Amino acid sequence: FLFLYYIGEPFMHPKIYEMIKYAHKKKISTYTSTNGLLIDTPEKAGNLVESGLDTLLISFTGADKENYERYQPGGKFDKLIRNIKMITQEKKKRKSRTPVLKLRFMMMKHNETDITRIKSIASETGVDILNIRAIWVQDKKDSIKEFIPENEKYSRYHVKNDKLQKKSRNKGQCQWLWLGGIVGVDGKALPCCVGFNEVVQMGDTTEGGLKAIWNNDCYKQMRQEILDKTYRLPHCADCSGKMGYQDFT
Repeated sequence: FLFLYYIGEPFMHPKIYEMIKYAHKKKISTYTSTNGLLIDTPEKAGNLVESGLDTLLISFTGADKENYERYQPGGKFDKLIRNIKMITQEKKKRKSRTPVLKLRFMMMKHNETDITRIKSIASETGVDILNIRAIWVQDKKDSIKEFIPENEKYSRYHVKNDKLQKKSRNKGQCQWLWLGGIVGVDGKALPCCVGFNEVVQMGDTTEGGLKAIWNNDCYKQMRQEILDKTYRLPHCADCSGKMGYQDFT
């Protein structure tokens, strides 16, 4: 599996369709995530379908213009709906089952009443999968509380003594360090997708590829910390993957 995204918008890359096609020709399954705003012409939607992309995840933060654009500054709700419909139309035109369109709705305080409407949007736009997910935050500052749903059913957290605390959902341990990793545009490898940025680097893939660093001292040390549950890094102690992704549909 090749995930063609990290932090940022993959469809800003001028050669994104070429990269997908290359991986597809090598029989590598491809998956990417987008805000959906740049796939805005029939030509681009057609190129996407013809690229061979297996799965396209589209992030969605509100089921109406007000809620969506509140969290997505610069985003256009009507444009996004139009773009999604355009992709489904290009799939039908080519009689293609791919890319599988997955709509991910991130549940927050401002949109927690949108569930019925988001289900209607999923049906109207023709997406294949609707996924509703509770948000995960790294920063526990008081200002973050404005994003946490009031209905605790839809939250990973609860407020106790006016402080934000995570619910106990430690379902397992990290698998990233054994199954894959992140390589940035500069070739630097990161242990996973969870907010490390430049804090932890596992090696430089430009000096021999991922295979050359896969079992280096940095990887071995971090894997042992995960097995021992010492969690030297706060990212690991409070990881959404370790907690178990909280999905509702």
